Amino acid sequence: MNTINYMGEIHDAKKNLAHAIGNLSEIIKILENLTESESVDLLFYDKNKSHFYDKINHNTISVSYLEEGTTSIIGKAYVEKVPYRSSHLRFDSNYNISLDNPYKLNISSQIIFPILRENIVIGMIRFCKFKYTYEKALIKLLAQLEGAFLDIFFAEADDETEKNYESIFSAKEYEVQASLRTLHTELKKLTTYTHNPEIKKLIEFAEGNVNAIHEYMAFKPNSIEQKNALEECRISKNGLRVLIVDDVHMNVKILYAMIKKEKNLDIYFAYDGIEAMQKIEKAHKDKKPIDVLFLDHYMPGMLGLEVTKNIRKIEEENNINHKMKIVSITNDPSAIEREKKLYDYNIPKPFVKSDLIEVMHHIKETR
Repeated sequence: MNTINYMGEIHDAKKNLAHAIGNLSEIIKILENLTESESVDLLFYDKNKSHFYDKINHNTISVSYLEEGTTSIIGKAYVEKVPYRSSHLRFDSNYNISLDNPYKLNISSQIIFPILRENIVIGMIRFCKFKYTYEKALIKLLAQLEGAFLDIFFAEADDETEKNYESIFSAKEYEVQASLRTLHTELKKLTTYTHNPEIKKLIEFAEGNVNAIHEYMAFKPNSIEQKNALEECRISKNGLRVLIVDDVHMNVKILYAMIKKEKNLDIYFAYDGIEAMQKIEKAHKDKKPIDVLFLDHYMPGMLGLEVTKNIRKIEEENNINHKMKIVSITNDPSAIEREKKLYDYNIPKPFVKSDLIEVMHHIKETR
């Protein structure tokens, strides 16, 4: 692999980053091009909530999982207040997939660069590569941009985490919508050109994926209706009590958006395994047990499989006949392969609305 001529680009990068302040998507693009990264995440610190948040990907990381004794490369950089480079993630003893790779991408290496102001971490930048490792020299060269990074995080610092959320797509939304409409039209045309039922199935599957992208885009994380709905569950008489658990907040919001129109659902939320168990236990004490659990696997504090085992153990010890329906929503099926008998359904990510609705209807029919 050829050595990247970072030195020749640092000066231009400083100038470009200064011009891009206020446009997070453009900042990320500049950093991806400079470092040849497949992805770059900007994590801002919210001191009131004691967590880092990603305004683009709508994800948060609680500081409680990054403090002393952490098993996370982000935590390591946060505690030691110095950049951390991991050249082979899978063999790094500090690598924590739920914290360092929340979307479970096939990442091979990372650099975590903490942003300090008066020796306090006010943000972090996560650089990711999928197939190759970063050169050691890159950290030293990134240090030359520290002033520019500080300007970015200082300018963007605010306590209203929803305020500056951008589109899921970096392109203008109307352009994406136009592309989706074109795809939908062309897929419809394709069905008229084939009599092969297998090909037709594939085309229908592709149409379903286009519709799923529409669903994702239709969800506006800063809309008043959806924000309030996520803070307070809707109460219905004799409704199914549903708990959605995922450490990636956007996954929770998208899943909620896809099932919220189903009748007679009381929907609750949790963002890690420990919080999930607390809500399940409280619901049981209140004699309003959870009926359906949508559960991610890789989560800080307690894995989804640990939560599932705890629930099944409690049900067995207390001779509970009406067992909770547990739906795995991990996109890593191998993580639950040995214990798949503990789960009732599996819906991988990205979510497809028809899959979710089919599972909900089946659960209602067999209740």
